Amino acid sequence: MAFPYSLRPLPGAPVSAPLTWEEVAAKKINPGDFNIHTIRRRLEKWGDLYRELLERPNDLTPLLELAI
Repeated sequence: MAFPYSLRPLPGAPVSAPLTWEEVAAKKINPGDFNIHTIRRRLEKWGDLYRELLERPNDLTPLLELAI
């Protein structure tokens, strides 16, 4: 798994970037647009889209109950 905002060791220095649901629905995503040269502008525009996921408490009990 590529963690959010991690630099990938590939040509063009791509960066793993979270997307908005609107971006996913529009189907106009070009992975080459997310790289070491563009990620700062994206963060300035959208903020950290991943932050809320880390701040919300997550109850894993339902997942653990499925494993039993």
